[in-house]
Amino acid sequence: MSRPAPLFLRSRPRPMWLLAPISIAIATLALVACSDGDDVAATATASDAPDPTVQPLIVTDDTGAQVEIAAPPRRIVAVLPSVTYLLLDLGLGDRIVASDNFSLEAAPEMGDVPSVGGEGFAFNLELTTALQPDLIVIATGGTESFVDQARALDIPVLALDFPSSVDEMLEQVILLGDVFDVRDEAAALVADLRARLDAVSARYAGLPPVRVYMELDQSTPTRPFSVGPGSLHDDVIRRAGGVNILSDAASAFPQVNYETIIAADPDLILLLNSAEFTSELASNPVSPAQIGDRPGWGGLTAVRNGNVVGVDQALFGGGLRIVDAVEQVAQALARARAATAP
Repeated sequence: MSRPAPLFLRSRPRPMWLLAPISIAIATLALVACSDGDDVAATATASDAPDPTVQPLIVTDDTGAQVEIAAPPRRIVAVLPSVTYLLLDLGLGDRIVASDNFSLEAAPEMGDVPSVGGEGFAFNLELTTALQPDLIVIATGGTESFVDQARALDIPVLALDFPSSVDEMLEQVILLGDVFDVRDEAAALVADLRARLDAVSARYAGLPPVRVYMELDQSTPTRPFSVGPGSLHDDVIRRAGGVNILSDAASAFPQVNYETIIAADPDLILLLNSAEFTSELASNPVSPAQIGDRPGWGGLTAVRNGNVVGVDQALFGGGLRIVDAVEQVAQALARARAATAP
């Protein structure tokens, strides 16, 4: 099934809280200029009154919910690495008052920030409530119950899908820049990342494409999971100058048999389940040297030319490191291209 475009990519209103200090100052100066000493108290009273020009930012998240942001959130609960990474990339780590087990393992730089859970996608609503967050920023997928419970208690929740492309991830950076009033930082990050992506495109433009097989895990022996259209991984392969041999698969993360890979005969094999970068989340990790031992794989072009490469799966976990992934995959493609050149 095709994935709908993220709802937050719709045009967003510019929050008015940035204009509030200016409008208040102008109003105060005008009152002082046209009043005598007896009107000072009236001026102070007018300045303290709510400013009717200040409007909350309203965003629509990926669950279709409208989220009202009255002011830039200062107390954040960040749930799941794909959003936690982005918050850290934007320099918002000091606003995170709690996170989840997966994020704390993936980003130890958060230190002793408390965890609201996450094992089995069970989260501690009581602790979350006690922390009095201004906003929960959470990834979708297994978190629906927690989102519904938090919203029932009137805790604002911004739920974001795991990005299906690099562009979608960059749009999330801009969105969070709006929400947290760090627009300049977000714009600078996106500009830098786009410059790096453009450099990759320019370096390898016009060169012969390389056929790529990317393996996520082999939790089911002889039936590994790979990547297909609509996945962030597929977009990375394309941006790096490769052709995914499963670009016409029926899902974003297809499970395939060995015969399919053998028939496609890839020029490059990328292992995200490589023993070189093993972690507790890896299922049956395999080393590049072991790939040729699989039945029928010894004759693959990638194996014969030594183009079986382990890639750190953390690069695909969310955040700005996805551009590192594009650059690393482009380098692996360049080596494979050289090996298959006539």
